[in-house]
Parts: sequence; C-alpha cells; structure tokens
Amino acid sequence: MSREELKKLTTKELDSKAKKLGLPRYKGKKHLTKDELIESIINASGEDCLAKEFSDKLLYIGKAKVEDIVAFKDKRELVRSGKIIKNDNTNQKMTIQIKSGKTFFVTYNDILWVTTEDNKKWPKEILKLLKESQRKIVENFNNIMSSKGGSNNEQIGRSNS
Repeated sequence: MSREELKKLTTKELDSKAKKLGLPRYKGKKHLTKDELIESIINASGEDCLAKEFSDKLLYIGKAKVEDIVAFKDKRELVRSGKIIKNDNTNQKMTIQIKSGKTFFVTYNDILWVTTEDNKKWPKEILKLLKESQRKIVENFNNIMSSKGGSNNEQIGRSNS
C-alpha cells in the first residue's frame, strides 16, 4: 500500500494491519502513533508483508466451514454471495451454492470475504461490490429481454403500474 492509502486508514485499522504483518505496535508501554505505524508498515519489506497477508487470508479461508456464507468473484468478475457446500483445502477450492440453487466452483484467490459465527456483518466495500454486481445482472437481463421483444412487465425491476 502507498503512504497515501495508509494515511486514509484509521489508527485502529493500521494497528490491525501491523498485527497481521507481525510488526511491533508498542514502544515500551505506549502504543505507536498513527504516523509511527505508517512508517513501520512502509519500512517492512513489501514482498514479505504481502506474502504474509496472503498466507493469512488463505489460512482463514481454509478454516471456513460448510454452511458459512462467502462473497466471491465469478468467472465474469461479478461479486456474488453464497453458501459453502464443500471446502477442499488441498486444492484450495470451494463449491459454493447461491440462493437460486446455481453452483460455483471457486478458487481461494476469488474468495473476498467469509462470514463466521463471530462476524456475520459484511464490510461496506463488499456490500458495495455485491450491489453493483446485482445491478449489472439485472441490467443485462433487461437488455436481453428487450432485444427479444419481451414486454416491460417481464423485465426485472419494472413495476406493473
């Protein structure tokens, strides 16, 4: 992350990032300031930090259980949410079923978020991506229906009045 991106984060978020990267967060008994945390993160080896953050993500995803809800990217780069049906740690792949019953086979790299018993809320960024993808799906469906000559009542998102 760049210095500008780090400055936009709160001290709590920087503290969490430093903890994930295994960086010190205290000087004696005092907590590091925001600027000190930013310097610590920047001074850490970029490749080592990214590798550790990625391996932590893989460990977290690997611990996800069947029935947990995840956000993931499909082949069309749309963000969707669904329930884990199978989690294959050896091949780092998951089988996920969405609400409509459709099944997706997703690699760990395409998993964006895992809800757990401790954390059932979606981060704002993930919610935004989910809503944006849903809008694209509806827009695409409406375009297909209008090109086939479907009536306005058949199109998603159109009212009957």
